[in-house]
Formats: sequence, C-alpha cells, structure tokens
Amino acid sequence: RAAEEEGLDLRAALQGDDDSLRATAVAQPALLFVEAVLGLSLPDDLDVVAVAGHSVGEYAACVAAGALRPADAMRVVIARGRAMAAMHEGTMSALLGFNAAAAAEVCAEAARDGEVVVVANINAPEQTVISGSAAGVAAAERLAMERGAKRAVRLNVSGAFHSPLMAGAAAQVAAVLEHVEIAPARVPVVANVDAAAVTQPDEIRDRLRRQITAPVRWVECVQRL
Repeated sequence: RAAEEEGLDLRAALQGDDDSLRATAVAQPALLFVEAVLGLSLPDDLDVVAVAGHSVGEYAACVAAGALRPADAMRVVIARGRAMAAMHEGTMSALLGFNAAAAAEVCAEAARDGEVVVVANINAPEQTVISGSAAGVAAAERLAMERGAKRAVRLNVSGAFHSPLMAGAAAQVAAVLEHVEIAPARVPVVANVDAAAVTQPDEIRDRLRRQITAPVRWVECVQRL
C-alpha cells in the first residue's frame, strides 16, 4: 500500500520478468518488500541476537529489528531508489581475487588524474567492488588486472553507487529520513558504514544517512555478527 501511495506498482514488477525489476528505482523497493516478508516468516521462538543487511538490505534489517515500520521503510527506500537512479554519472566494477586493501591502492592511483574511483563494497575477502567515474573505474580495473586480479566484471548499474558521486542522492535521502520515526532497535543493527552494532534512533539515522556515499563493509559486518 505504501508503494501504491508513492506511485509504484510493485505487484506488477514482482510478477514481471527480469527487465521489469532491473531499474534501481524498482529493484530497491522490491528487495525491501521481499526481505521484509521473509523476515515475517521467521519462527517466533527464533533467538535473533543482531541483524544486518547489504546496502538497501539494511532497511530490511531495521524493519526486522523493529526500528523502522515497514511502510516508513518503503517510503524511504522508494525515495532512495529514485534519487540514486537520477544520478547517471559513473559505473561500478567487481574485482575478483583482489582484496580491499589492494583495491584501495589501485583506486588511489587511478584517482590521481582527477577522476573519482573508490572502494564501494567489500563483499568477501577476495571480492571488492569499486565505484566512480567511467574513466576512473577503467583505470583502476587495468591496474588491478596488472597486479593479479582474476577478473574485473562491470556491473549493470545506472550510476556509481556508494561513491562521492552519489552526494546529491544522499542529501535527498537524508531530508526524507529527518521526517521518519525511528524507534530503538530490539536487537542491534550492524551498520554497513562502520560495522558498529547500533540500537539508538540517532545512531541508526546517522548510518542510513551516510550509507549511500560510503562503502558497504560487508566482511566486517559479518565478522561483527
């Protein structure tokens, strides 16, 4: 219902093919919906001690922890998806067989000519996603391959998520978050931006606000869990 009020037909998207879900303005709320429903299916006697979610999945984690009401989370995520979809500059690439420290080094070198390229997702010890301007990402890919990366896989995304190029989207989402009620979490939410286990509304709001331009430190989140 919250999606319908925001002009998004999630039912049609979820019943369609891959193309109907591909756009980030649709994919993000669709992911939240599916994850929130899966959360509701967990047994009542399951002893959950903490939660975490990758990127937009952090909103589902906040729902599971009781910090965000599902409808409020949906409204924020719809705004998030639309704001990020409007940021068309840049791209992302997954560096396989390449750790985060090595990825940070090639990003720093590739950025010396004024391009933007940063570590965006630390997904696994040997899988790091980089994000930034097209030229910056291409330069970092070349350096990574020269230094032993197994593969560099361009992601099918509309922009440079989790990079400074998302600053405009981050500002829009921050404005929406200011007007959303966040309750103390029943269990800690391990945040993407710093792997801190947070429970208080101001802590959660701060992490969600910073998340769009900051790297997803997923390895550290899993270690903290």
